[in-house]
Amino acid sequence: MDISIENDKYTEFTTTQLTMTTKKLANQKAPVIDQVQNFWIKYLTVLHPTVTKATNKIIKTPKRAPKWLTTGTTTLIHKSGPTNNTKNYCPITRLPTYYKIITLMLTDKIYNHLTTTKILPTEQKGIMQGVRGCKNHFMLD
Repeated sequence: MDISIENDKYTEFTTTQLTMTTKKLANQKAPVIDQVQNFWIKYLTVLHPTVTKATNKIIKTPKRAPKWLTTGTTTLIHKSGPTNNTKNYCPITRLPTYYKIITLMLTDKIYNHLTTTKILPTEQKGIMQGVRGCKNHFMLD
């Protein structure tokens, strides 16, 4: 399969894109180092232009991103069995709200590029939005 991919010029994120992204966040997630709950980012829309500007700066110059942006808090959650066996724990890492927003926006941008340029094969159900991979594959077979 020969796919010709044009070099697309990177376009900055817009305030509308940020607003749409924040709608995907669950309201009452526990804040981490940034101490910001998703609810406040979602509904204090007056901050969205400033957050969008900061996000674009971070993407353009990642070295200028604050250290706390990629700092998470990992907690071991006991699944079942004896508590003295490390195999019975599942690590969960909570990440800052702003990190989640940036990665969600990038994910949407990449997914949109893959679908509009038809690079993503229809057989690749695992990453398609709104599709349950295993169920859809089973139905195709």
